[in-house]
Amino acid sequence: MSETIFQVVSKFGKKIVLTKSRYEHVRKRHPEVTGEIVKMRKTLVSPQVVRRSMYHEKVWLFYRFFKGTPVSEKYLMVAGKNSQ
Repeated sequence: MSETIFQVVSKFGKKIVLTKSRYEHVRKRHPEVTGEIVKMRKTLVSPQVVRRSMYHEKVWLFYRFFKGTPVSEKYLMVAGKNSQ
C-alpha cells in the first residue's frame, strides 16, 4: 500500500486519504499543484463549493478559492471518492 500524505474528514463526515501514489498521479497531469498539499487539505475540509461529479456517482468535487497560487488567483478543485 502507498504511503499516506494526509487523511482528513470531509465536510460530509467521510474519511479521505491522499496517498503518495495518488498525489504523484495528480502532479503528472497538473504540475501546478506541486507543493500545494496544505491548500488541497484545506479545500477538502472547508470547501466553498461542493458538487457531485457528472462522470462518477461516488466522486465529489470540492472547490475553494485562493488568491495566491502558482498560476494565478483561482479555485482549487480537489476530487474525493466515497468508497463507502
